[in-house]
Amino acid sequence: MRFGSKEDLAKLYENPPYLQVMKKHVLPYCHGLMNVDYESEVEDDILHIFRKGEEYNYGVEFVLLIAFVEAAIGEAVEDALMSLQELTEEHPSLILQCTQGVWKTTFFIHYLA
Repeated sequence: MRFGSKEDLAKLYENPPYLQVMKKHVLPYCHGLMNVDYESEVEDDILHIFRKGEEYNYGVEFVLLIAFVEAAIGEAVEDALMSLQELTEEHPSLILQCTQGVWKTTFFIHYLA
């Protein structure tokens, strides 16, 4: 879900019907929850915002965040990140943006596909 402000997110968490749905249908299938606060920007070419035209009649837009436990940090994580980067480079028409970074020894990958 995307919110315009932290205040809007806080209002959602105060909504009892939302909390009931989360507890019953979402949390039983989660290993944990992660709230991410980020800003994004687009290039001067704003075509990707509107996704119009035949080339955008397929696909899905999503943000994929991957967090590795600290014990996993090392060569295996680097290999996984390199594989994802190679996938991005091999399919530039499908994966429009890939951002990789480290925050407190947790790796995050943001895909807009």
